[in-house]
Amino acid sequence: MRARYERHHTSIGVIDAKQRRSQNWTLMNLPAILNVARSLILAAGLCAAVFSPARAAAQEPVVNGENVARVTYKNRDKVLTFSKVTPGTWMMGQGEIFKEESRDEWSVYLVRTKGGKGGDDLGFAKAQIDLYTKKITLTFPKRNHTETFEIISSSKRKK
Repeated sequence: MRARYERHHTSIGVIDAKQRRSQNWTLMNLPAILNVARSLILAAGLCAAVFSPARAAAQEPVVNGENVARVTYKNRDKVLTFSKVTPGTWMMGQGEIFKEESRDEWSVYLVRTKGGKGGDDLGFAKAQIDLYTKKITLTFPKRNHTETFEIISSSKRKK
């Protein structure tokens, strides 16, 4: 025996009882559905505001090889600095001058051509300030000697 479906005439045509029950359920629960949708939209907006790149940049300035202007490092029990004093010129500690050779995303490459402070007659030295590994590497090719120091802090140039 075939099931009989109740048919109702509406402005859009004939619908059966199953469709009508579905429409009634939707209309009865519409406020709850709208509240859930509103909550999801609000949550998505809050997530976008909290996790946006602009907010992250404002909270935590990223110092990298392209914008670094000063690093502080530890040499045995002393705390020393490398500071950019003019475009292309850096000062190590209290007076050793290095010229900037190049930069990349995470590093600054420096060279010293003259003798250092304290009578260093071997003169030529290279330095790499690596902000990815948080290390400064000083290389003295004439002595075949390399020293590595841990970067304690860094700051970027002011715009």
